Formats: sequence, structure tokens, C-alpha cells
Amino acid sequence: MSVIRRIYDWMAKQAEKSELECRMVELSFLEKDSEAKLLDVGCAQGKVTLQAAEIIGTTEIYGIEIVEEDIAKAKANGIDVHQCDLNQRLLFEDETFDVIIASHIIEHLSNTDAFVQEVYRALKVGGYLVIATPNLAALFRIPFLLFGKLPPGVDVSDKLYLGGWHSKGQHKDSLGPGHRRIFTLGTLEELLGYYGFKVERAIGTGFFPLLGLLPKMMSYIDKWHATNIVIKARKPQASMNKKIYLEPSWRMHSFYKELISHPPQGYEFISRQTYQEKIYDMLARVDLSYFLQRKVLNRIVPLNLVKAYLKRFRKIPEGTELTYATNHLVFRKEPWVVDCEHASTLAGGDINHLQRFKRTVERALSSAYCKSILCGHEATRKSLILSLNCTGFEHKIKTVPPAVSKKNFTKDFNHSKVRLLFVNSSNISGQFERKGGNEVLEAFVHLNKKFDNLELVVRSDMPQNLKDKYRGISNLRIIDRTIPWQMLEQEFKSADIFLAPTHVTPFQALLDAMSYELPIITIDAWANPEIVEDGKTGLVVKKSERVEYYTKSFLPNWDTPRFLKAIQTADPEVVEEMVEKVSILIDNPELRRRMGKAGRWEVEHGKFSIETRNEKLRRIFDEATA
Repeated sequence: MSVIRRIYDWMAKQAEKSELECRMVELSFLEKDSEAKLLDVGCAQGKVTLQAAEIIGTTEIYGIEIVEEDIAKAKANGIDVHQCDLNQRLLFEDETFDVIIASHIIEHLSNTDAFVQEVYRALKVGGYLVIATPNLAALFRIPFLLFGKLPPGVDVSDKLYLGGWHSKGQHKDSLGPGHRRIFTLGTLEELLGYYGFKVERAIGTGFFPLLGLLPKMMSYIDKWHATNIVIKARKPQASMNKKIYLEPSWRMHSFYKELISHPPQGYEFISRQTYQEKIYDMLARVDLSYFLQRKVLNRIVPLNLVKAYLKRFRKIPEGTELTYATNHLVFRKEPWVVDCEHASTLAGGDINHLQRFKRTVERALSSAYCKSILCGHEATRKSLILSLNCTGFEHKIKTVPPAVSKKNFTKDFNHSKVRLLFVNSSNISGQFERKGGNEVLEAFVHLNKKFDNLELVVRSDMPQNLKDKYRGISNLRIIDRTIPWQMLEQEFKSADIFLAPTHVTPFQALLDAMSYELPIITIDAWANPEIVEDGKTGLVVKKSERVEYYTKSFLPNWDTPRFLKAIQTADPEVVEEMVEKVSILIDNPELRRRMGKAGRWEVEHGKFSIETRNEKLRRIFDEATA
């Protein structure tokens, strides 16, 4: 046996393993529904079909198969099997099935348009298709093309092996249809979308010739060159909603994921993650890569501006009426709105970049294509007015306070100790000092001596020297690792007071605390007093006079060396006032409960409710899409 032949045989075995992994992913896409009607297109003998039915929980199981022997065995397994040509009309009425599985079938068909149309017709409204197929752009196929050879799994003849490195001109063992139509991930998504499907999930499986854990990792990073493609696509309900394309600057913040889940009436958000964004999303979870991006690269070039400029070539999803850009400009000739944390985020968050590219930012915001500039806080609006020439766009600046969803729970006050909670970022390390961690620990040292019924929970990474310094303090519990949301939620539910003497404005954390009925202690830096109303939803401490928080144009200095050095140690005056304000809440259970209820009301019905936010957004979108 030739070396080439052995390589091909080995590749065939690896392909079988990859297809098995692909099957497991397909099954994971299925939804529990005991009343569902299942159709497996190309069910073979029905073994996998029965697995799928068991996962779904249904007994209404149908199959399509062409091989006589397999049909007999599938019927013996209790499957209602039909024999038909998948290039023609399926032998079922309109809207018959809730779930259709088509695993490694479409590549064998010559009329793929008719097949997709027929699957769509046979699905009920709201039903879904799980489809899998080999990937033409798989990594292992690329070298064959470079050498002018036909890659394995790609056929040009139903009878002969042609164009490869082995078995040239030899007859195939089976005269059945080979792989007639081979898709890339993008082309299969486009085909499904063209015929009305809404793609919900599209992933790659396997990454031949890599072995071990590498295929799984690489197919997550780069699904476009994975060995197989698996897509879940749904037949959507008839919708009159206008489509808004949500375009993140880099990694999508959880705030925007909630916006997608709770859009304004009459609108729906569409978001898709490009290959580059998926890589960034993974790298952003690594502390070193986040540091390099935020602290090094962004000081050299305005990353947000560079990425926005490159995105001018991007084709937005079909049917989109408006683009919602997060913290970056849009240079495409299309209607768009933008939100920003402060003016300099439009130039990468660096004040020097904003000064350098000020005219570029002003021209983009003054453009007729820019319909609105959304500010989460009045502090954001102030930074725009004072740092830019707003003559051409001041009328576009709108304040839309952020919102979080209401929490379905009953607050428990029945515990012997007063529980204090401090939470840093859930996914970015190195934020301890920014969020006021030093002030929290110093204040607790004094409070712990003053009261004998306290407990402080700190959910944050922390410098080692501070861990050593505070290690022996009683009633202090430090959680210095990332924990699942379910565990963190329990800390919110059981806490009595939320400590947030933060030098920046982490609005998501503050609103989460309010939604869990917690009074908040914060400082009057940036937009904090806009969220925490002093005396109503919490108590506000005067910010440190030794920290230079903003420029004269009200642009935050949060990333400057001077600011970072100033917050390395706690200001004794801030700590003293913090101790005073926390003591008031410890001594007065009724006051902290009243403030907690007021904060929860603001999230559920008031300024920070989804209803209030969506009403403002709906008016803005209506005007932008008129």
C-alpha cells in the first residue's frame, strides 16, 4: 500500500471521528418538547434518530431514507420512514414538523435550493432545522487546492475518483451520489437566510489534522475553517418589527445582550460576531491581552477609530433599517445611531487621540447619516458639549439612562449579621483600585472594631500585598476568583448594604445592586450621583480632593498614570466619611430597607426600568427610521 493511500485511509478514520463529534453537537441543539413532530432526513437505520427523539421527548418520529435495507431496519425501530428524492418535493403537507434534522445530506444533492425550500415548507412556523455538512474551507482541504488537487470529500463524478492523489480514474465502490454541493459556513448561512430561515446558531466542529484538545479549541476560535459545519435555523414567526443592527466596538458588554433580549416595541436587534471579533472576545478574557490592548496598543493608535474605519467595507444584515453602534463611529453611508460612555471613547478612550482626531469625530457626528448620539448619563452629555464643537450635532444628543431587568425574588432580612458586599468586575481583572477596593477595606477595619455584627464579602481579584495585609481580619471573606453568576447572585440576595466607593461609574453593578434591593454607598465621582440618589437610594460620599478625576472639558482621566497613582492608596477623608455613612445604615435597619426598596422601584418602574429606556429608544428609532 502506498504512503499516499495510507494517509488517505488515516484521514478517513479521522473524518469518522469528526463526524461523530458533529453528531453530538447536532443533538445538543435539540429542544425538549414532548409534543414535537420530528423528521430525520437521511435517517439511515434510525439509531441517531431515536437518540434525537429521546432528547426531545417525542414519540412522533418520521424519517426519509433511500437505501432499501436501511428503510427496513428503521421501520423495525418504530420510525415512520418514507422513500423519496430529496431533490424533489417532500411527501408531506405544509407545516407538518416541529423539528427537521438533515445531517450530512445536503452535500449529496444537486438541487439544494429546492431542498431548502421544501424543508422550510414542511416546518411549522416557529419550528427549526438542524443541518450539518462538510466544510469546503476546512483547514486540511486548503493544501490540496494550493497544489491544484481536488480535496478529499469533494467529487466531480458519481462513478470515478478524479483529481486527487490516489485512485485516479478508479471506479467507486458505490455508484450513489457523491458530494455534489460543498458549502462554506457563510454560503450555507446565506442560502438558509435567502429562503426565509433565521439562523440562531452556526458553529464548526473538528479541526483536522489537529489532535487531542486542539480541534475543539480551534473550532471555537475559527469556525470558518473547521472540518464540519452545524447550523440551527428557525422558521420565524411573521414579524412587522423593524430590524436594528447592533454593532459592538469590541467585545459585547452584557448590557447590550440584555438590550437584544428586551428591545423597544416594534423593533428587534440583529447582531453577528465576525471571525475577528470572536478571536478578540476570547483574547479579552485573558488578563495580559486585555492589558496590551487597553494600556499599550490603544495609547499608540486609536483602536476604536481604526476598527470603525475598517468596518466601512462591512455588509450589514439584509433588511436592516438602522445601525446601533456601541462606542464607535460608523463611516458607511447608512443611517446610524451611536452611544458612548464619554466623548473620548469615540477615539479609543484616550484623551490625546480625541484631540488629534477631533475634526474626524465632529464630521462623523454632524453627518446626515448619524441620526442620534445616545448618552447614558448627563455626565456623558457634558463631556461631549465641553470637548467637541457640537454646532452640527448638539440637537442629536439624547440622554437615555441604562436599565437592567427586574429580579424575581423576595428579600430576606432574617440573618443575625449585617452583610456588606463589594463586587469588582466579573470578567476583567486589575480593577480593584478603580472600584474603590482600598477604601472599602480601610473602612471595614474601622467598622469591624465599632460593630460586632458585621460581615464583609469582597468578590474581586486583589493585589497580593493587600491580601497579606488584611488576611487576619475577622468577618472578612474574600472571593478572589471568578464565580458563576448563580453563586454571585446569592451574595447579592443575602447582602444588606452594597459598598461602591468607585472612582469610575460601573453602572451595571450599581443597577444590579439596586435591583436586589440594596442601599448603596458610593462617591460623587462622574455619573455615580445620577444613579445613586443621595438620601433616597443610598448615601453619597464626597470624592477625594487629591484625585484629578476629569479634565476641564469633563473628560475622565481614568487611564492616565497620575490618576492611577493617586488611587493606589485610600484617602483617609473618604474613608472617614464612608465609615460615618455606613454606620448610619447599620444602626438604622428601617432606613436601609426603605432605600433598598426605593432603588428596586427605580429599576422595576422608574428611571432605570426597561420600560422607561425602551420608550425613549422607541421615539429615537422612530425618528431615525421615518
